[in-house]
Formats: sequence, structure tokens, C-alpha cells
Amino acid sequence: MASRTYREAQRLVIGADDERITPAALEAGYAAACGLSRQTSEVNILKGATSLPKGKQRNVQRTKKLAVKTVDKTGDITKPQHPEFASKLIELVGAVDLKSRIDDPDLFQQAAGLEDPMRYLRSRNIVLDDPLSELAYS
Repeated sequence: MASRTYREAQRLVIGADDERITPAALEAGYAAACGLSRQTSEVNILKGATSLPKGKQRNVQRTKKLAVKTVDKTGDITKPQHPEFASKLIELVGAVDLKSRIDDPDLFQQAAGLEDPMRYLRSRNIVLDDPLSELAYS
């Protein structure tokens, strides 16, 4: 129950202004993760006997809201997981112009249609059998 509660609390605070795990976040995580088991008398007795520590109240500083594009947080490591970094990462990825760096975008499709695709790729200097020999010190 504890690990499910903590995991759910983490999910709830990711993307929030304050991503700290607080007693309130743990209570919300517990309600979401252990909805059925929290209604049993055994859990209610243990909950009454053990209380969460009371910390001092924190002053939350208000900051300007930035216009941030929404991020799909489905576990895709190629996408920014925190929306506060999303706009900068999208800008950075967009700055790389791959189309200008690729001379022949259909090269591998052309090679796939040939009888000996590796020979074709070697002739175009795409596949190098000994890449260190290509490094000539002059």
C-alpha cells in the first residue's frame, strides 16, 4: 500500500507548481491508489494509531505563468516529461534542420530494391568497412 500510495502521489505532483511530496499529496495518492482497502476496519484502526508528521507551513512564492505547450506524459523518453522545459526542448529540436543534412532521403529504399544492397551502399560511401582508414592525417 505504501509504494502504491507514493507512486500515485508522484503522478499527482508531476507538472504541478510545487512537485514536493507533502502529507497532503500522500493523502491524495492514498485515496487514489487504495480506495477500496482504505474502507476496511483494520486499515482505519492502523490509520488512527499512526499519524503523519505535521511540518511547518511553507510560503508558496507566486511566479509568472509561462505559456507552455502541453506535453503528453505517456512514458515516451523522446518527449519532455516536465512542461516547464517543453517549449525550450521543442525549440531546440526544431533548430536542427535534418532535411538539409540528408542528401538522398530515398537512399535506403533504393538499396532495398537491389540484388546486392550492401555493395550499393559501399559505392555511395554510406557503409564503410574500415572507417578508421578514412581518417587521413595530412
